[in-house]
Amino acid sequence: MAEHPKEKSFVHAALDAVREAGMIAADMRDFPAASMSPQELDTRLLLDCGIYIGILGFRYGMPVRDQLDVSYTQHEFRTAKDAGKTLLVFLLHEEADGLPGTMFRDGEYSKQQEAFRQEVMNLDGKGLVCQFFKTADELQRLIVRALQFTSTDLSRGNNTGRSRIAQFEAALQTYCDRQVDV
Repeated sequence: MAEHPKEKSFVHAALDAVREAGMIAADMRDFPAASMSPQELDTRLLLDCGIYIGILGFRYGMPVRDQLDVSYTQHEFRTAKDAGKTLLVFLLHEEADGLPGTMFRDGEYSKQQEAFRQEVMNLDGKGLVCQFFKTADELQRLIVRALQFTSTDLSRGNNTGRSRIAQFEAALQTYCDRQVDV
């Protein structure tokens, strides 16, 4: 994803989209040297982010060193989901043009990647709205639009995940406190 398409890679398009939306991107290539495993550092930096942007192609990627059945991308997605982060996921379309065949084939891990793509789209049986893209420019437009929508939604106090749970728990606690007082 970082090398194709040649004119402007999907990763560069995503980074440009984040900057265009006035935000700062955290990318594994920018990780500092640290006295911890790549997975620990990845998790630590991911938990500092408010929004997870996943760009999934058809190649599984590098497996986590001590967890060979999970790729770093899969680890990041699951960590972000479990932490209640906003999840924005973009999937490379099977009909994308001008890309080498290796972008669409992963002989060793193809079944794992397909299962991961299904996991993301299914998201705990509820589904996740994902966007499909065929070009880097299309990916950039989709990310900017999603970030603008997410920023508007967050500024209205409609945060997803944990804050809704916290609001529910606070309302439930207030209700329970009133019942005890009666």
